[in-house]
Amino acid sequence: MSICSERFDYTTFFHCLRSFPIDTVEVKWDGAENMIFSEDVITSARNLSIQTRKALPIEAILKFKSSSVQIDQIISCDDLLKICESWLKNKKPIGSKINIRISTNEMVPFIERSNSKLLTTEENGKIYISMDESRSKMEITMMSSDRITVEVVNKD
Repeated sequence: MSICSERFDYTTFFHCLRSFPIDTVEVKWDGAENMIFSEDVITSARNLSIQTRKALPIEAILKFKSSSVQIDQIISCDDLLKICESWLKNKKPIGSKINIRISTNEMVPFIERSNSKLLTTEENGKIYISMDESRSKMEITMMSSDRITVEVVNKD
């Protein structure tokens, strides 16, 4: 799906899409207009991939309902911690995941801050974060030097 919002009123288009579930949405966002991220038909697609020139606000990322999100932007350790806390508190379904970029310099502060707020362990090169009352935990895997995947997994 490709939409140029300057030439097309896409509200009608999205209204038509609501009757059909969307599996995959890829958005190339130039940062000019963020109204596209208020459309449930976009943010709840099963697989959501966003290429962006301008950083998305963490508040927008937290509202995504997709079970698999890939965002091509670098986030801070504080924003990563917000994602983990929010997903655990809101009981995001097991299997939900986000693939995002983070500076390797941000991982150490992230681990230090998560240790003070959440239960954090390391096993087999993966970081696990959980809350006492949660039935799930977050599994953080380094995919490359600057890309991580955060996935909700069973606590067992």
